[in-house]
Amino acid sequence: MVTVFRDGTEDLSKKRLSYEQAIAACAHSLLTTDDSSALEIAARSLLSATDAQYLFIDRNVDDPEAGFAAANVVTVSKDQKDHSELDVWNRVPWSTMPAAREALSSGEVFMYAVEALKGSERAQHSDGLSDEVVKIPIMINDEWVGHLGIAAERGGGWTEDEVALLRVATQMVGAYWERLANREQLESALETSDRQLRYQRALAICARELLMASDDMALERAVDAMRVASGSRFGFLDSIEEDPDLGPVLVKVLTAVEPGVSIPPEDLEYWKRVPASRMPGAWASLQRGRAYLDDLGTTDGEDRRLYEESPVPPQTSLKLPIHVDGKLVGVVGFAHGEVRSGWTDDELELLQAGAQMIAAHWQREASHNRLEKLVASKDEFIAGVSHELRTPLTAVVGLAQELRSNGSIFSEEEVTEFVTLIAQQATDVAHIVEDLLVAARADIDRVTVVLRPVQIIDELAPVLVGLSDLDASRVAVVGETASVSADPARFRQIMRNLISNGLRYGGPRIEVALAQIDGFGILEVRDDGTGIPEGQREAVFDAYQRAHDRRSQPASVGLGLTVSRHLARLMNGELDYRVVDGWSVFRLTLPLADGGRG
Repeated sequence: MVTVFRDGTEDLSKKRLSYEQAIAACAHSLLTTDDSSALEIAARSLLSATDAQYLFIDRNVDDPEAGFAAANVVTVSKDQKDHSELDVWNRVPWSTMPAAREALSSGEVFMYAVEALKGSERAQHSDGLSDEVVKIPIMINDEWVGHLGIAAERGGGWTEDEVALLRVATQMVGAYWERLANREQLESALETSDRQLRYQRALAICARELLMASDDMALERAVDAMRVASGSRFGFLDSIEEDPDLGPVLVKVLTAVEPGVSIPPEDLEYWKRVPASRMPGAWASLQRGRAYLDDLGTTDGEDRRLYEESPVPPQTSLKLPIHVDGKLVGVVGFAHGEVRSGWTDDELELLQAGAQMIAAHWQREASHNRLEKLVASKDEFIAGVSHELRTPLTAVVGLAQELRSNGSIFSEEEVTEFVTLIAQQATDVAHIVEDLLVAARADIDRVTVVLRPVQIIDELAPVLVGLSDLDASRVAVVGETASVSADPARFRQIMRNLISNGLRYGGPRIEVALAQIDGFGILEVRDDGTGIPEGQREAVFDAYQRAHDRRSQPASVGLGLTVSRHLARLMNGELDYRVVDGWSVFRLTLPLADGGRG
């Protein structure tokens, strides 16, 4: 289209005041008003001055369907009616208006007469509301961002002075849009800065509470600080426990609530223990170390049902994993009563830092508890060892002094019995000292073994011979011997510890069962006692640990089982505990020597 300006000096002189008033009204509305009404006020002022049928302001957009298009921002009409037929002009692709696009994008005014249009362009103007249209580009920093359009039934086009005044109006619109964009950027920057300050303050509180405070409320204060920073109504902390029937279960540790907000008791009860199977989507994400966002608008399946069945369903919930040594041990989360659009990557990173502080806090508490238990067990061990050493040594010293002072009054048989008792008690002391030496050397990796083929029954015989007649009567040997690769002295030490353990803490019947299976020689020491509780079966192999409560049953305070497992592994074998057909079984496994049987 060719832009043609008419000569309208006489007409413009009559309308100058009207235009100037319209420009003044535009300036006032666009410079003093920030809401959407500003453009409509400006558009109506210009429409009145131009005496057009309707006036519109469009902004360029990238539409997913239409592509680069003109999106209508405001349209006003002379008759002040809602012309729905004009909706067809909203988001019209610029590809259908190439001439207008070429002119406007270069900053030129584009005018055309409807009667001169042909084909599809003429069809677009079938509304018959105007004869002529002028479009004036809106530029921001030399970039074409939209246009002001005026449709009129006037004939002859617009004068250059009219268009010049309308260009002033488009400059005001461009400045208005730029001002809004700058304000939005500033508000966004301020909001981001404020949000970062909130999160940094929350992390500082977490660090202070979780790394320095020692009272029971430290965790709650830390979680509440994270809740405040995230702008959430609720914050919660769950630990993960293994239920024998339900599998992993999220157990509520604490809930932090916005002041003035209460949680119904039935809702607290509902979330008290939640099986991980009720939230498969969240559980899979948390196990991979990823945050998980629940939104009732988008979450589906079992995860959705879990929230829908809650007495007070949260609309949005964010969960962050807590890992210790690579294992998922807990979840810290935040919930809203309304839908939230989401959290930024920076927010998630800062919240995850808080979750890691909780992990470190839990890990430090667990280490402290283990250390306290270890110290208590070690103290008990020292007391127990002192007792075990004192008992045989008291017998040795007492019998030796008796023989030295009154040896002549005892018969030869009595002297022999005394010497035998001294030898047995001294041997017990030697065994205790040997276990202590092995344990001490194991701590610095100084225990050595010399492997050679040994017959199990041959090494078992002297261990049994060393038992008292009463103890020997309780032990039965069953099965067939095998030749294993072992250090003879260390092998006997293991057997002695296992049999002694069975005699002291097991049932009345003791069996030593021999066998060979799949290239290994097997020695099992079984007893028909009450056995070791399932949760303590591995702990009995730890140094200074006790298998039972002393009030209910005697418990080992020695290092026999710890030392025995260490020696078994040095000889390429294994020592473990199990319960088989009601028998309490310690099983020693060692590789067969060449040929296996002797």
